[in-house]
Amino acid sequence: MKTTKRAILLILFTSFCAGTGQLFLKYAMSLPFFLNFYLLEWFFLYMIAIILMTLAFREGEISVLSPFLATSYVWVILVSPFFIVTETITSFKIIGSVLVFIGVSLIGIGARK
Repeated sequence: MKTTKRAILLILFTSFCAGTGQLFLKYAMSLPFFLNFYLLEWFFLYMIAIILMTLAFREGEISVLSPFLATSYVWVILVSPFFIVTETITSFKIIGSVLVFIGVSLIGIGARK
C-alpha cells in the first residue's frame, strides 16, 4: 500500500496533539487532581491523537508513518517555553530537533520512490 499525503498530514497533526498533550500533562501534575482542567485537556488531546493515528494507519504504511510520530518531540521543544517558564531551548535541543526533522523528511522522501 502506498502512503497518501493525507495520511502523512494526519500523522503530523497526531504528533502535534500528542506533543501538546505532554505539555498539558506536565502542567497538570503541578496542580491538585480535583477539577484539574489541564488533565482533561491532556486526555482530550490524546483521544484525538489516537483517532487520527488510526485514520492515518488506514491510508499508509506503518514503516513510513511511525517515524513521523517522533516529531512530537520537536513540537514539545518548540512550544514548551511558552507553557512552562522554567524550560529553556538549548543548542543541543535545537540540534536534536533538526536531526529528527531531517530523519523524518528522508523517510518521507524515500516513501515516494
